[in-house]
Formats: sequence, C-alpha cells, structure tokens
Amino acid sequence: NINIMNNKVADLQPLEHCIYLETLNASRNIIGDISSLAGLTTLTTLDLGGNAIADITPLEGLVNLKTLKLSENNVSDLSPLKNLKELTELDLSYNSEITDLTPILELENLTNVYLIGIEGLNEKQVKKLQKIVDNNGGMLLIE
Repeated sequence: NINIMNNKVADLQPLEHCIYLETLNASRNIIGDISSLAGLTTLTTLDLGGNAIADITPLEGLVNLKTLKLSENNVSDLSPLKNLKELTELDLSYNSEITDLTPILELENLTNVYLIGIEGLNEKQVKKLQKIVDNNGGMLLIE
C-alpha cells in the first residue's frame, strides 16, 4: 500500500515498477498524466481524487480494481472503465464534463456510485445505474 495524498506530486513514473501494489492513494496532488499506472494490474483500490486528470485510458487494463475514486478531476470519457467488471465503488463526483454514463452501465458489481456535482446526466442512464446499485444493496449519490 502506498499513500502519497496531498504531497504536490505531479509525476507517478516512480511507481510504474510497483507491479504488486494493491492500494494507492494519490489524491489531492497535481497529477495530470496517469500513464505510469497502466501496468499496475494488481491494484484493487485506487484514489486519484482531486488532481488534474482528463485521460483515464491507462486505467482500462486494471481489471482487478474494486474501488476507484476519480472525483474532482477533468474526466469526460468513461469508456476506459467499461471492462473493469470487478468495480464495486466508483466516485466520479465533480467531473462536470461527464455527460455519458453508457460505459459504466454494464458494470454489474457496482454497489456505491457517487455522481455529485455533475449536471445534465441522461435520466434514463441514471435510472439504469440506480437499478444496478439497488440490486447490489448499495447507493447512488447524485446532487
């Protein structure tokens, strides 16, 4: 486990060789590029909240992720998350550019999803997501 929260970290490259890492908290930093995380396939918990991340493509191969926190970034495209079937907790709050939830609507293990501070979401998609979360006894938070 590594916790580098709130340390003005901009570069994650030193972590790319931590191939057995399971938990990383890199929240509240100044990270924009997460490409160094692409090979960390043993990660189960990843907190990148409060950074400057727009491109989450490097996460698409992290298929063991169960908890992913991306709140307060610049994320708009969720398609890299579509194959993260183990995800149970997903925080996308305050990524105001998100408009399409389609990529996460097939993630049937989602239990807790946070979409606070995102306006203009498709009502039909939100209802489908609510159904997934309800089936798993969890909660969907939207404000």
